[in-house]
Amino acid sequence: MIGKTAQMSVSSRARITFIDMETGERVPAINAETGEEVWGGDWHPNMITDAGLDRIAGVPSPTRLIDEITLSGSMPEIKERSGSITASQSGATVTASAAFFQAADVGRAIVWDDGSNARITSFVSATEVQVDVTQVVPEQPFERWHVEISSVPGFVQRGNTGASEVIADYDDDHWIFRIVSWRQVELSAASNVNGFGLGPNQQWGRVDAAIIECVRDASGNPITVSLLAGKAVRVDHELTMRYPRASKQVTVQIDEYDAGNQLIGTSEHVADLWGAPSNLTNLFGDALLNVLWPGNLNINSTTVGYASRFLASRFFTPGDLTSGSPNYAPNSSQQAFALSDYTARSRRRAKTMTAAAAHANGNVHGAMFRSGSSGSIAALVLQFQEGEAMVKESSHTLTLGFEVSWDRDYTVS
Repeated sequence: MIGKTAQMSVSSRARITFIDMETGERVPAINAETGEEVWGGDWHPNMITDAGLDRIAGVPSPTRLIDEITLSGSMPEIKERSGSITASQSGATVTASAAFFQAADVGRAIVWDDGSNARITSFVSATEVQVDVTQVVPEQPFERWHVEISSVPGFVQRGNTGASEVIADYDDDHWIFRIVSWRQVELSAASNVNGFGLGPNQQWGRVDAAIIECVRDASGNPITVSLLAGKAVRVDHELTMRYPRASKQVTVQIDEYDAGNQLIGTSEHVADLWGAPSNLTNLFGDALLNVLWPGNLNINSTTVGYASRFLASRFFTPGDLTSGSPNYAPNSSQQAFALSDYTARSRRRAKTMTAAAAHANGNVHGAMFRSGSSGSIAALVLQFQEGEAMVKESSHTLTLGFEVSWDRDYTVS
């Protein structure tokens, strides 16, 4: 019934600058400790929090994830380096070479220099913690990530001036979607600022720390800056989502029910699942991301044109970059669609398409999930492998669907 797509990775970066609102000119802030001028403008990786990963499933479009900026006066270093201390993992136990851990670390992440990562579930001692994944990690330096922050500490001021857009691109391995935003807030009083959070507004369930970062100098060191009233803090931000281009082989279990909703039988089919943009220009970007965006998995549910349908033949070559006019299963224009509820921290969500007893009867070779009803729109294709099909009986209902999953890219630091 459900084909699980390849996981999308999520990473982000930001730069901070300062504006004189009277002149509109860029100006420096003052380092609160040294008195030196700080111009900003350097890009630094930041971090999407656990709350931010959850909100991906809670906002209807990617541009709604970053509606507001909230300034902080007491943001901790969000990625604390271990310095000369190293750590290793065996099973679910992480052991540090010297005292580093504390009881407050439960819920935070350990990220080793090789990209290995785990979530701290219990504190044992200053040199030992238990984590949520069993693995073997050789001894090496690491970072402690504050992924647990869900509200900006030391609130200074909030603002929503700015704009966002989605830019689509690709490389040899991935479809790449960049949600490019800028947000700005003018200070109503002289303030010290050492960090910021970005997040959705109240309409979408405000999380002011969906994405967090410290104010940093050119070398990446966290600093506090002083700004007078009438000065503004501007943050330019890029949230990048990568989805593998290659088709993924999945095993789909299909349960068939009669009109009385009694289980008739279960069959398994091996299928290919992949994103199929209409061409290799940026025009495919919003369309394919709409299908994959966990906030609504926006597949077209109309009954006309090239909307989401069941396939009556093997039309595609797995990974094919075209989405022409496939042969749809008879009467397949009438479907019911369902979006699964989201479970916090799961970072996965599914959408299904169901044909009633009177529809899509005969051979079914898979399904096409499209975000629109035109002939050149992007789609997610689930197609049984060569020689495989299932026969949809006129007395049975049939449900096919897909599940997306996502997580932060721990290698970007």
